[in-house]
Amino acid sequence: MRTISKNEYDFLLRVQSESGKDFHVLGLSRQSVVEPMADGGMGSLRFTDESTSNTTRSLGSMIVQGEFDDADGVPVSFTINQDNEGKLLELDLWRVDFEPLKKLPSKENEIRILPVTA
Repeated sequence: MRTISKNEYDFLLRVQSESGKDFHVLGLSRQSVVEPMADGGMGSLRFTDESTSNTTRSLGSMIVQGEFDDADGVPVSFTINQDNEGKLLELDLWRVDFEPLKKLPSKENEIRILPVTA
């Protein structure tokens, strides 16, 4: 486990701005503790929650989904999910060729927010 990086935090702020969702009410802070997920280096993160046992947390619902192009032009899909208690659970990144992520986008207009499907 580690503190969220500046690049990860800034990415989430850009998604927040583009989507109109407020991740801070779901627990996002500059001191958020995250754990990299076993995804082959694509950059997915699981948020920890000190108020509950992380083993009892389960997927609640998708908050935002979107996409961007990685630095080499390969499409990357992402979702931000909350847990069953309404707190941030994960940032799930998926590069369509399953290769490791090169970098998160650094500008808001590089992110495309998609409608959340049930």
